[in-house]
Amino acid sequence: MIGTVRGPLLTTAGLFLLALGGAGIVLPVLPTTPFFIAAAACFSRSSPRFEHWLVNHPALGQPVRAWRDSRAIPLQAKIVAIIAMSCSFAALLIAGSPHPVLPVIVGATLAACAVFILSRPTQPSSPSSLPPTPPTSPAPATTSTAACCFRESLAKD
Repeated sequence: MIGTVRGPLLTTAGLFLLALGGAGIVLPVLPTTPFFIAAAACFSRSSPRFEHWLVNHPALGQPVRAWRDSRAIPLQAKIVAIIAMSCSFAALLIAGSPHPVLPVIVGATLAACAVFILSRPTQPSSPSSLPPTPPTSPAPATTSTAACCFRESLAKD
């Protein structure tokens, strides 16, 4: 039962994340790449066709491939992310906070995100250095433990 629900659920989640990433292309406050990476992860477990399309897409696939290959973030993306987080925090401080603890929580969260972003390797400057990945095929069925034991007992006889 779980196996029959898991695939469509992951495909639906992947499509939702893909839509959020698409919205992030036109909305400056919404990121794109993290949603595309998460969508590719969902598709890798549910729809090899969608995964292949996303990973090999001329515009969307390069950051996903870079993340998969080396967990790298482009330098420009690092700079934009740090500046955006700094501006957001400054806006919070300037606008004032309804509760004095809110700036502390937001600041700590943004600082943790900044540390994560800066601790990732920087993506190679040449996008062509990351070739498109071939489509993945479903994993072959594994032999059950009982079948292995049965074969071993036949081999001993």
